[in-house]
Amino acid sequence: FYETASIGDYVFLDENADGIQDPVNDEGIEGVVVSLTDENGDPVEDADGNIVASTTTDADGLYEFDNLIPGDYIVVFETPTGLVSSPANEGGDDTIDSDNVGGQTGVINLTSGEDDDTNDAGFYAPASIGDQVFLDEDADGIQDPLEEGIPNVVVSLTDENGDPVLDADGNPVASTTTDADGLYEFDNLVPGDYIVVFETPTGFDPSPANEGGDDTVDSDNVGGQTGIINLISGEDDDTNDAGFYEPASIGDYVFLDDNGDGIQDPVDDEGIEGVVVSLTDENGDPVLDADGNPVASTTTDADGLYEFDNLVPGDYIVVFETPTGLTPSPANEGGDDTVDSDNVGGQTGVINLESGEDDDTNDAGFYETASLGDFVFLDENANGIQDGEPGIQGVTVNLLVDGVQEATTTTNGAGFYQFNDLIP
Repeated sequence: FYETASIGDYVFLDENADGIQDPVNDEGIEGVVVSLTDENGDPVEDADGNIVASTTTDADGLYEFDNLIPGDYIVVFETPTGLVSSPANEGGDDTIDSDNVGGQTGVINLTSGEDDDTNDAGFYAPASIGDQVFLDEDADGIQDPLEEGIPNVVVSLTDENGDPVLDADGNPVASTTTDADGLYEFDNLVPGDYIVVFETPTGFDPSPANEGGDDTVDSDNVGGQTGIINLISGEDDDTNDAGFYEPASIGDYVFLDDNGDGIQDPVDDEGIEGVVVSLTDENGDPVLDADGNPVASTTTDADGLYEFDNLVPGDYIVVFETPTGLTPSPANEGGDDTVDSDNVGGQTGVINLESGEDDDTNDAGFYETASLGDFVFLDENANGIQDGEPGIQGVTVNLLVDGVQEATTTTNGAGFYQFNDLIP
């Protein structure tokens, strides 16, 4: 005589694909078809002589074959649609590992009365990772709605140690390039820990990372890669972005404004060499360039030109040191920002630079003040010519500009007068 035996256990969703049942995170999979064969893969009969039919897992992922004759058996698991088998025989505890190798267990020997409930199968859904590489116009590390993707950026995937990885089919995961919209994706991945690596496009710099508190729109690129990203079964993590910007530049021209009208005259107004020009942020504080170096002041060249380049997009003020003996021209005259003077109180207004922008409209005009005057004399022979005749003291002289009196003075004891500090 013998006691009938039974065999069964559990088909589970292996969230981290480690082949081991996690009692907190790994739930059973309902409706998985499970069959029982002998050691040769042939159908078997139960103790009553009936063919042992296949079964399906219940709502908790459990299955069982009972009323079995002691002997050798194999449990066969049908892989659920969209899932992949977890690694088998991991961890050294047969009660919680996955025993599914190539769709079935090994040969299981049942003795009289034995209830073998250690024959489990883990499955997982492949995961994916990706998102967008974007042109960060304002270099704030956050995707604004109008900021576009950057195509053809090379993106790679590694494990947490920086080593190459295999996909769920066992194939190496190759690097990819972003599409026309800056999007990329790695799919059919085994759940686990990954790092996304971004190759910096030529002429660009990485935006600051993890700004703003919203991981769906920030840049996650730190030193050319993301942090470690943990993917669980079936997860599609599309929050792994990288922002890049093109360094900007600012500059133009400091000119001698011969007529003091605040507008560059290409014929008469020449550049002023050696004028000290500085760059600050919108608060007047020093700034760093795209490499993190302080932006030093500069001086205009022989043609009056200056430039600050390799700048991070953002808000800036250009500060002009007034050359000795000169006076700033009136600012923002004439309606053409490319030829006017932008110097108000020794500096421009706040200038916003976008990614890759070269703003060469920030000029400063200066002029030398003029003077006007001479001599009021007693023309004793009334010939209109000074013939060594004496000056007349105390004569009131008025200065008119466009018919409007601007100043008044009186001749001195020798008959001389002068108006100084005049705008040309």
